[in-house]
Amino acid sequence: MTALAIGMLTGIIFWFLADEMGMFFYKRNDLTWMIRLAGLCAPLLYVTGTTTSLMISIGQEAQSFRNSLFQQLLLLICLIIFTGIPSLNIYGYIVAIAISNIVLLIKICIRLIYTEAPKLLRKIITLRRYTDIVKRR
Repeated sequence: MTALAIGMLTGIIFWFLADEMGMFFYKRNDLTWMIRLAGLCAPLLYVTGTTTSLMISIGQEAQSFRNSLFQQLLLLICLIIFTGIPSLNIYGYIVAIAISNIVLLIKICIRLIYTEAPKLLRKIITLRRYTDIVKRR
């Protein structure tokens, strides 16, 4: 929840201060919509990074690495497709980042729900049984 909150706060800052950020960092005032769209992707990027770190911390380094390779390949394909559309142009980059991160987040959540959640439940049940036995003594 913290990652989502930080991502949302970042997105809000990007949305409302887009003009000022464009002028401060790039000395241009035509970047407002690019900065705002990047801000919309911020919560997704924060949550994806957190869930990837969670997979690594529970011992799923190899799966996390495969997911990362898959995401980068998908990002490359999306970049080729979306930046090649003249009406999207540079906005295709933001669309590609959003699509690749959404797909990665879905893959990670499915992996965590179907493989890791049952293991965690078994550990919790075993721990409760153990504490019940200790309390009885």
